[in-house]
Amino acid sequence: MICNIVFTVKVSPQVDKNEWLGVVGNVKELGEWEAQNCCVLECIDGIWSGTVQLPAETHIKYRYFIGTYHTEQKHKVVQKWETHLLDDCRSFEVPMQTEFENKVDQFGIVNGIKKLEEGWLSKQTEIRLNISSPQSHPFFSSKNSVSLSNLSIKPVVYSTSNTLSISVIKPCQFQNITDIPAWGVPVPSDENSHLSCIIKTYHPNNIQVLLEFYNMKNGNLVATSIVTSEMFTTSKGILENPLLDPEWKAIASIRLPYMVIQPHTSLTMSMKHCYLQHWKPRPCVYAGHRGSGNSFTSEKVADVFENTIASFNKASQHGAQYVEFDVHLTMDKVPVVYHDLTTCVSAQKNDGSTALLKMRVCDMSLKELQTFRMNHRSRINSNKKLELDQCNSQQDHLPFPTLEQVFNKVEPQTGFNIEVKWPTLDMNNNYEDGLDKYFDANEFVDAILTTVFKHAHDRRVIFSCFDVDICIMLRRKQNKYPVLLLTNGNTMFYVPMLDLRERTNDMAIGTALSERFLGIDTLEKDVYEMPDIIKKCHDVGLIFACYGDDVGENLQLMQEKSVDIAIFDRVYEKGKPMVS
Repeated sequence: MICNIVFTVKVSPQVDKNEWLGVVGNVKELGEWEAQNCCVLECIDGIWSGTVQLPAETHIKYRYFIGTYHTEQKHKVVQKWETHLLDDCRSFEVPMQTEFENKVDQFGIVNGIKKLEEGWLSKQTEIRLNISSPQSHPFFSSKNSVSLSNLSIKPVVYSTSNTLSISVIKPCQFQNITDIPAWGVPVPSDENSHLSCIIKTYHPNNIQVLLEFYNMKNGNLVATSIVTSEMFTTSKGILENPLLDPEWKAIASIRLPYMVIQPHTSLTMSMKHCYLQHWKPRPCVYAGHRGSGNSFTSEKVADVFENTIASFNKASQHGAQYVEFDVHLTMDKVPVVYHDLTTCVSAQKNDGSTALLKMRVCDMSLKELQTFRMNHRSRINSNKKLELDQCNSQQDHLPFPTLEQVFNKVEPQTGFNIEVKWPTLDMNNNYEDGLDKYFDANEFVDAILTTVFKHAHDRRVIFSCFDVDICIMLRRKQNKYPVLLLTNGNTMFYVPMLDLRERTNDMAIGTALSERFLGIDTLEKDVYEMPDIIKKCHDVGLIFACYGDDVGENLQLMQEKSVDIAIFDRVYEKGKPMVS
């Protein structure tokens, strides 16, 4: 028997005139969780409804979303969608009757719980222009006669088909501005503020943005600067744009870090599962750093090669619920697992002796990395006694497994905290390992996402990265897995990052809130020296993770301090479980 089911839903506030409501679910008639095959509802007197024919005695799970059409490509774009866990999302049993009008639903609310997320990038491109004062004022080379303090900025985009907003990040808070005032918003002038102009477009090659700068005291126009698509030569970079006064004379320049986020067009995003903001309350989760721990440089070294399949499985067998590892690309753009951006290969000298030669992982092919005998870069200057057998040639003990191999061979109950390795820039303007030139960011992230979505299946996955832009890309290109923002924290143990969005924990919290990250992941020393950071995270709905050499010795303290994820080395001791 076929039953005509009427889906009815109210939306508050009402959607824009070019938006509509759609419903997706677990059966073919509801698109099998794919937005392109959804049922589009019609609006009558402010209530959206639609009729779908469904087989009787079928258990239906479904969710609503707000969508728009990209008319040029006849593509449905998800603007906002319900993201309750599958077990908690809307459901009913199709009755044995010909007609059935389902109850009136309230968009975003299921059983009194509201869960909504912005849609992912499917056909649209997102362009970001960033303004901050990481070392000094964002303006430079200013003529002495022109004051560039106390300015506001108003971006103007020359196209009605694009959307524009401004995000302002401050310690532990953010503001998203869609209705930009006539005189704009204040230009950040210290280390406690960061501004992003966010443009969403279907025409990324035809963008013109006029940046107008006003005197905040009298409202007079002080200068303008123009940004066009042709200036974006890479996915992320830095522009040094001239500022022109009202007479079109150059008076200064402005530093504009930018990012162009392109959609991952080869992946079809299912709306069945969403874990972007999901974290079940539980005791501290243990994650094995590099698997079973550092094999080369820590005080206690592991007896199995770090970041190998053997190391991951051993960590899991000794109580680690997750393993944390780094992923980057080989020269032939294969995602591989390895901690450092550089490695060492043995080279023969003219006198017949051998020496270790440092090589960038990105300059070597997968075949080279997996065929040649590679050494950890610390071995150039260190004769530290190791506990592992470096001559072990068993496949699972060899370094540089591909991300695909790790997914296929590590025990499926083990969650993955995947740190996406990208060379960072510190506040001394030094790039990690001197890598100021790297892969195209979109191509880099897409290669990793392709492998994850093809091989993760039901495995728990969390992404993380020290680069804020890469974190944003990971978040905006997909709709399933959560992202943690990695930071060096406040203790100055490591050189702080140049990017103000992550230089301190408080700014990292503001960034995580603005970008809808799951939380922050910071150095353990902050837990001991400024433990209020954990409460700050929890008070605004973020989780708190930490990493460091001494985490494993202080697991009880991590529990007591309500740390959500503890990432630590040496998850076993003399073959006995260290965690349970």
